[in-house]
Amino acid sequence: NSFSTASSNTPTHLPSSVPSTKPTNRRSPSPTPSPTRTPSRSPTLVPTNVHSNPPSANPSSSPTSVPTGTPSSFPSTVSPTDLPTRSPTSKPTSSPTTGITASPTTMISDLLSSVALDGGKEFNDISSYQSRARAWLESQEDVYMYEMSFTNRLIQRYALACFYFATNGVSNQVTDYFFGETVPNWVDTTNWISSEHECDWYGIYCEVETVTGIGMYNNGLTGKVPPEVALLSESLTFFDVYGNMVHNSGDEETHFLGELTNLRYLLLGQTYFEYDGIPESIGHLKYLVEFDCSYTLFGGPLQGSVFQNMPNLRFLVLSGLSLGSPVPREIGELPSLEEFYIDSSDLTGDLSFIESMTESSPIRKMWLDYNPGLSGTIPEAIGRLINLQSFSLVESSLSGNIPPEIGMAQSLEEIWLYSNNLSGPVPDEIGNLLYLHTFEIDSNDITGVMPNDV
Repeated sequence: NSFSTASSNTPTHLPSSVPSTKPTNRRSPSPTPSPTRTPSRSPTLVPTNVHSNPPSANPSSSPTSVPTGTPSSFPSTVSPTDLPTRSPTSKPTSSPTTGITASPTTMISDLLSSVALDGGKEFNDISSYQSRARAWLESQEDVYMYEMSFTNRLIQRYALACFYFATNGVSNQVTDYFFGETVPNWVDTTNWISSEHECDWYGIYCEVETVTGIGMYNNGLTGKVPPEVALLSESLTFFDVYGNMVHNSGDEETHFLGELTNLRYLLLGQTYFEYDGIPESIGHLKYLVEFDCSYTLFGGPLQGSVFQNMPNLRFLVLSGLSLGSPVPREIGELPSLEEFYIDSSDLTGDLSFIESMTESSPIRKMWLDYNPGLSGTIPEAIGRLINLQSFSLVESSLSGNIPPEIGMAQSLEEIWLYSNNLSGPVPDEIGNLLYLHTFEIDSNDITGVMPNDV
């Protein structure tokens, strides 16, 4: 599940979905009235003020002809406190009489050289995105020269300017494949690269004039997300580039993600981030609450070590990947995991990771559909998941009986198990599930009659 560079220098394998054509109501808080079989949107535990008309993340690569009457929505839990906009601060009415002795341009140049990730060598190429960012900052010197937080403001604006110049109308293998030489620009550039405070730029969220969030959902980004984003690591808690045509590949171009150590929300879904498996650097983000890398070019075996230090992770979306491996037990051991989606991801092995989940597990939704390489039986341990409300595993290769222990998971409302190799009768214990309203088991080898209490 990666790019192969042929003589034409165009990718020979691409995700089946094109991010720029996705639905635009991804973060709609209300469930769809007539849901289809596949998830209708991604987890909603994201700032509620990201967009005035929140978009949706229904991957276009999901199966198009499947039964209705499915899970009603992706997570609809309470969103965290909105990322606050910047608070106004007073600005000196006159220039300081001491402290600034060098020219503004010299001060800007010296400071940027001191934080430049390549020691300043990146400025040798006047066409580089870093040089363009520096030139713009020097042209805007009067905007922040007399602010008390001169250094922090300059670094903050430099990081964001690098982000802009590296992803706005910049070609990569993906754009070459889809658009040729005509590369689209950002959809919304409101206030970007202007004298307006960066906290007033589109998609930027701040607290006390410090950037805490970047929300660029489906905004037409191209090129590569630059590593200079890591210059915001002390304050950045929310990073959303979902649904953009950015292409970052390998350790060199994804390592910066692991430096964003204060992130709570990392949304990379439906981009062209490319890596063999999930980047190990993601494992450094111990404060993550939500991680979505669905329908990217992450492919290869899941390494459990990536997830073993994420005590706060509540929403995990790994759908649409080419993993070719089982779900590691470390995912089952995540102490805060509430919703887990890994459908259409070429899973192999069995469901033994469920055995690592305990009765105290908060897991509410678990969908593993469309993984024909996933076999074995449904573990008896599913009965101890007392918080589980929605369990879906369709069009896979499960075998054996439906365990009677499933009747002990008394919060279950939805069960989809159709199109597997399950056999035997429906256990009477299913009748103990008082909240169950959906139970689909067709296209199996089920025998007998449905219990009267079901």
